[in-house]
Amino acid sequence: MTGSKKNDKDPKPARKDVVTDEKDVLKTLTSGNSKMSPTKAKNMAKDAVSVVRDLGTEDFIKQHWDKISEKLIQCEKFANEVSYGADMMFVSMAIPLVNGIIHVASSRDKLLKTTKRFADDWKRAGIDEPERVPIVSALTLIYLVTRGLEYSEGEADALNHPLWERMKLRVQHLSSDKGGGGASQPSGGKAG
Repeated sequence: MTGSKKNDKDPKPARKDVVTDEKDVLKTLTSGNSKMSPTKAKNMAKDAVSVVRDLGTEDFIKQHWDKISEKLIQCEKFANEVSYGADMMFVSMAIPLVNGIIHVASSRDKLLKTTKRFADDWKRAGIDEPERVPIVSALTLIYLVTRGLEYSEGEADALNHPLWERMKLRVQHLSSDKGGGGASQPSGGKAG
């Protein structure tokens, strides 16, 4: 069958056209009760977008969004059911997925060039150089959660929007630069 008739059995239209940019990531980091300073949030948003682009993973993410989204939603659902450490559980489950995306979609050369920028920044600041890949992975996770939020704001994934909102709070909590635990606690995780 040809034509543009919508398939009623598939209510999830392809939204591979979603473009996640610095403004979108900044909104994710600062909306709600985020405790992140605006300047640091802006820098982190810029870094999250540039990391994904510099690694060359943006097209891969678009092409495989349905599978990536499904896995992140599984991570969130599991984190929501644990009796403690829901933020930790979400991040510890999501980072291997992100590392896999980087491994498959990028190259060693791109990874080295991307992470060198962070190493140079740390050296200028007089900070001992930590592992670079976890930083790149965390920034990529922020990018992915932002993309999921954007995607879930439309009809395509509206049912999962509350899950993406919880993931946003977890990312804000992870990203907070203020004492006192970051963003307001996401709903989820069983009381223990």
